[in-house]
Amino acid sequence: MCKVMEEEGNKGRTKEMFSKVKEITRKFTPRMGSLKSRDGKVIGDEEGMKNRWREYSEELYSEDKRIKKEQTDTTGYEMEPEVMEAEVEWAIKQLKDNKAPGQDGIPIELIKAGEDATIKIITKICNNIWKTGKWPEDWKGSTFIPIFKKEMQEVAITTGQ
Repeated sequence: MCKVMEEEGNKGRTKEMFSKVKEITRKFTPRMGSLKSRDGKVIGDEEGMKNRWREYSEELYSEDKRIKKEQTDTTGYEMEPEVMEAEVEWAIKQLKDNKAPGQDGIPIELIKAGEDATIKIITKICNNIWKTGKWPEDWKGSTFIPIFKKEMQEVAITTGQ
C-alpha cells in the first residue's frame, strides 16, 4: 500500500494518495462504553439503561443550575443586564436633526443639547421600564399626520377621491 501511495504522489494524483492514507489511518473501532447508575454501578440491561437516561434527562431539565436565584425575576427567567449610558448616548446620536417632535413636543436637538444629564435621566427611565416591564402611558400613543405629496393630490383629483 505504501508503494501505491508513493506512486500516486509522484504522478501528482494526490486525491488517490490521500484516499489510501485514509484507508490505513481511519479504521473504525467500536468503543465499548458503559452506562453507570447514580451510585456508579454498571447498568447492563436495556430497561435499566432507559430508566437511567430518563432520570438524567429529568434531572438535567428540572432546574437550571447556572442561574442564580438573586438574578431572577418573579417569572424565574434570568434578567438581562441593565441598559448602559453608552447605549443611550449612541442611540441619541443616531437620531436625525430637524425632525418633527413627538407628542411630548421635545425636539431631538434639545435632547442632544442636554448631554450627560439627559443621558443619565433617559438611562434611568429605560432601566426602570426594563425592570418593571411597564411602559409609561404617554409612550403608548402615537399621532399620524398625513402629508400628501403633490402627485398624490393630483391622483386623488383625477380619480374623484
